[in-house]
Amino acid sequence: FIMVIIIGIKTSQKKKEIEVTRLLGATHWYIRWPFILEGITYGVIGAFFGWIVAVGGLLYATPFLQSTVLKSIPLLPASPLFLLEVLVVELLFAAVLGVIASYLAVLRYLK
Repeated sequence: FIMVIIIGIKTSQKKKEIEVTRLLGATHWYIRWPFILEGITYGVIGAFFGWIVAVGGLLYATPFLQSTVLKSIPLLPASPLFLLEVLVVELLFAAVLGVIASYLAVLRYLK
């Protein structure tokens, strides 16, 4: 939702440029691709920083949680391979969400 709003605002700021490129014969996909790539970039960067915060929070909070609340449930050591798999899944999901959000945001300006 936030990405749709951000890319929608950026699209509305470039409304005249979009109009000029349409008058010059640009296809809808030619106009849409820069915004889609921007949405993918926002999604991937956000997912990466979110993963860093989550892993950092896990590493920081594990000793406290295991000494008080989760005495018999082991949180760590989590496999580094598992953490990388989670990162890859998050990056792919964020890229797909970026594409969908960008497509929806630009759709109303290309009608």
